[in-house]
Amino acid sequence: MLRRTVLKSLAAAPAAAGYAMYSGCAMSAEGEAGIIEQGVAGIVSDGQRLQLLPEQLQEVTIETGSDYESALVKTVNAINELEESNSSDPRRWLLLDQLYAALARLNETVRSERPDETEEARPQYSSLRKSYQDLFDQCEVRTDKKATVNWYLNRIGADVARSRYRRVEASTGVKWYFIGIAHALEASLNFQGHLHNGDPLTRRTRQVPSGRPKIWNPPSEWESSAEDALSEVMGNDDWSVPHMLYLLEGYNGYAYHKLGINSPYLWSFSGNYSKGKYVRDHVYDPNAVSKQCGAGVLLKEMKRLSWL
Repeated sequence: MLRRTVLKSLAAAPAAAGYAMYSGCAMSAEGEAGIIEQGVAGIVSDGQRLQLLPEQLQEVTIETGSDYESALVKTVNAINELEESNSSDPRRWLLLDQLYAALARLNETVRSERPDETEEARPQYSSLRKSYQDLFDQCEVRTDKKATVNWYLNRIGADVARSRYRRVEASTGVKWYFIGIAHALEASLNFQGHLHNGDPLTRRTRQVPSGRPKIWNPPSEWESSAEDALSEVMGNDDWSVPHMLYLLEGYNGYAYHKLGINSPYLWSFSGNYSKGKYVRDHVYDPNAVSKQCGAGVLLKEMKRLSWL
């Protein structure tokens, strides 16, 4: 039987994170990620004790990584090991459920806040096209983030993940690599969470956008949810780099243009961005730094790999 202390370690992580998020206490997203990482470490330890996970779980070394990066790598790598396992031990599924719950909570702690804005505030693509191309051309991954960016690319480009993105591409017309980028930023690569925001597939979304898909009979598959999440970009026939950047930025909103900074949603982890982000509704912090890899950064590296 799984040790109760280990199972409680993960349950405590979401509770602590939720307290920080909703009670108004000052715990940072980094602090919440650290708590979640401790819970994940307990689950991994249990999996190793039960011989369901290898003693040396394969990890990517991210020497300068944040608690979020460390927790994300550890969680996703453990999930991959368990999903690829041939073990019939029912405790394998219990461990997977716990790890997916941790991944969903981790996604909540770091997912970029979307500032409120009206449709009238949405800038015309024609006015931004050149700046998108210029920023893309000059984009260089920060040296201290190269290992993390490569980790994202390895996960998005893995055969299993790519095949799922390809299936959704076939049904929506949305490019598979665009779907992979959205999956990384909106759901922390969680295939048990909605593409809209990473909320569990067992029910409609709770976070913004809430109540999606409107017709949902859980537990349903990730691909159906992904089709709903991509409904606003289906029918697009312009998959040029500048237009993809425009569409991707739309997931998080265009308010950063008014503030005179490059959106962290696009350019975090590159020389195009240093600091400044919305930390909650209506609250912009000029000193806050995004913990997520930017969509434009991933797109630039995908082009380097000839994926586009």
